[in-house]
Amino acid sequence: HFFALLLSPLRISIGTFQSSKEKERKDKPTSDVRRMFFGFTPPPPVPDRFSRQYKVYSGAFAGKPHIDDGGKIILPNSAMDELAHLNIVYPMMFKLTSSAGISTHCGVLEFSAEEGHMYIPYWMMQHLRVIPGHIARISSAILSKGSYVKIRPQTKDFIEDISNPRAVLEAKLRNFATLSKGDTIIIGYNSKFYCIDILECRSRDRNEEAISIIDTDVQVDFDRPADMPDSPPRERPPPPSSLVDSSLAGGVPAFSNDHLKR
Repeated sequence: HFFALLLSPLRISIGTFQSSKEKERKDKPTSDVRRMFFGFTPPPPVPDRFSRQYKVYSGAFAGKPHIDDGGKIILPNSAMDELAHLNIVYPMMFKLTSSAGISTHCGVLEFSAEEGHMYIPYWMMQHLRVIPGHIARISSAILSKGSYVKIRPQTKDFIEDISNPRAVLEAKLRNFATLSKGDTIIIGYNSKFYCIDILECRSRDRNEEAISIIDTDVQVDFDRPADMPDSPPRERPPPPSSLVDSSLAGGVPAFSNDHLKR
């Protein structure tokens, strides 16, 4: 059953946040039009950088514990106002860094947090080693589209309790915008929570510390669950000589035709 989880490419299609600023950007002249007016295609503008510090709380403090089952956060409305006036790459992705220098990546779910606060999944708080009220920095990030990720369930329950782990994983990853190497995300299913380690992340041509999984094909490999012992080595078959009847050990007896006599 475990080796059936070495999956074919997993299609992850996640809706992207689109603001009025992004819609305006789509209505701007194309490079062909700019070439017609200016005689050349100007380089793309350098993205602006968004960076702020907020107090960190889990979704339970905002009455939104459902964010624990995903990888997106809730920011204050002022953050949306500021982002709308910046040249930010869409879909928006962010890097969170704790005062201890530990970091992860995320998307944004909504802009409804209390001013000065941001609400993040509980697993992120554990990874960042912060407690409610601690300060963390959030900054805009540009991540490559992922093509491969290797994961490891921390317990074999994930492949024993769930009849179709592939389908569950595909559905749950729609709640994520990014995956970061070294993270341990939480997948909730049937009132039970499963910890999943992110072991490797790759874009199309290189290893990455973090990847975007929005609207891209991602191949997912399952490593053996952390609590599952290694398979015992197969015993080598005995050499052919040990299979010979002991009565033949002194050589093959001479052929006798006594049984042919009448």
